[in-house]
Amino acid sequence: MVAPSEAPEDLARFIELINADRLFERELPNLDDEVDAAMGDPQTAPFSTLRGLWTRVCGEIAGTLSAETRSFLGPEAALRQFQERYRSLKVARQAILGIARSYRNDTSKHARSSADLIVRGEWLSEDVPFQVGVGLVVSASGQLAISEDAILNALVGVRADRIRSCAICGRIFWAARVNSECCGEVCRKTYNQRNSRRNRQRGRMRNPPAGFIAQDAGVKPTEPYSDGAFHYLDRASGVLKPLAV
Repeated sequence: MVAPSEAPEDLARFIELINADRLFERELPNLDDEVDAAMGDPQTAPFSTLRGLWTRVCGEIAGTLSAETRSFLGPEAALRQFQERYRSLKVARQAILGIARSYRNDTSKHARSSADLIVRGEWLSEDVPFQVGVGLVVSASGQLAISEDAILNALVGVRADRIRSCAICGRIFWAARVNSECCGEVCRKTYNQRNSRRNRQRGRMRNPPAGFIAQDAGVKPTEPYSDGAFHYLDRASGVLKPLAV
């Protein structure tokens, strides 16, 4: 099955929000915990109703978020909508990061390319470590039914292997190509430069420069010395020297 070049609209929106507030690096506060803390804090300004306290706490949290996220959440005065969307964003963060990191951990563990893992069908061989709750509603006919859920709508049916975290900056992105490891051109250049340096280093270890031999006791051309650098024995002086890269 060929994956689309762009993420589905609902999924793309959640990825945008996660990246806008760098939620791949931090967690969103828990609303219930924040309200409980405010109620127990003697410095909290007086409030007339519990709803008023909730509205104030939601407003304070919204003030720490990006304009994109505030637009998604809506005004804190519309308390129920704000709470539902905020909790949806928390669950989306957990789910999307869980998928992206499972991909990166699995490719690192097997030390093979992403394309190889996917072609062999070995990626995400275990359960993805997150849970998405399912709400139930009573229909007009009195039957139980699954309620609409923004996270499930955004995730069900999409290619899990295309939800990834950038190898350089950590941002979440949709991989249009099976071998994509970075979110954009800038990170891709950095990624390629690092790989080039690493490959050059490995090449020099296989072909040491004139005057150096890899025969010191216990020091192999493919192993770093105690200081983390690769070393060779200078044949002329008999001194172990670091290999400049």
